[in-house]
Amino acid sequence: MKVQIEELSGVKRKVQVELPAEMVSEKLEQAYKDVGKNAHLRGFRPGKAPRAILERYFGQHIKDQVSSELIEESFGKIISEHDLRAVGRPAVEEVDLKPGQDMRFTVTVEVSPSIDLRITRDWNFPRRSYKSQMRRSLPALMRSGRCLPSWRMWMRIDPPKKGISFCF
Repeated sequence: MKVQIEELSGVKRKVQVELPAEMVSEKLEQAYKDVGKNAHLRGFRPGKAPRAILERYFGQHIKDQVSSELIEESFGKIISEHDLRAVGRPAVEEVDLKPGQDMRFTVTVEVSPSIDLRITRDWNFPRRSYKSQMRRSLPALMRSGRCLPSWRMWMRIDPPKKGISFCF
């Protein structure tokens, strides 16, 4: 299996694959045998139809099925061998499957971007205390007559003669 990986962008790769003819022929033979066992063709007993007839009736379907199986198997190996971290679904662009020849196909896949982590020991970030900010703003909220924080159920308590009123 020959593989060429081309970087289209920071997150996109174009993978060109060439599978050996022996592997393709083996898969095609197995697929024709499987179809031939179950195919009911007029004038032939099941499992006895000649290959030429099977190719005429089921040839394109079998080629499509074999090519999708080969692409799925080989692309899985390529991802693991070349450490491609695929994010989305790969898009198959070109498929060239001819019996007795090497199969070629091209796949475009989006990968996760490589992130360069630098040493962060020297970075200083100011620490902010949100408790102190709440302490400063809570009295101002209470004086303005607006809503109190959620621990008071967002209600404003008026003098006893008026009762309790909700704020909006």
